[in-house]
Amino acid sequence: QKIVASAQEVAGMIQSIAAAAEEQSAASEQVSQGVDSIASVTRQASQGASQASAAVSDLSVKAEQLQALVSRFKLDTTGQDSLPATPPQQPIKTAA
Repeated sequence: QKIVASAQEVAGMIQSIAAAAEEQSAASEQVSQGVDSIASVTRQASQGASQASAAVSDLSVKAEQLQALVSRFKLDTTGQDSLPATPPQQPIKTAA
């Protein structure tokens, strides 16, 4: 009877080990999925950073081009208009 009881105890331990192994496998799968999700988010963030960097570079070029265009204009710093004021034009009268 001691042998039967010991065999049953060993069988119970084997079942416990098998259940624990299943739980560990399921937990490992969840960890793997979590790591995959983190990797995906990291890739997306990297792509976003690359796109932002490209946009900043493009904006910098556009700003330099705009600066070159605006630098062609000269401002009158004397406080007076540089163009003479033109009187308002009278409407052209047509024969009715």
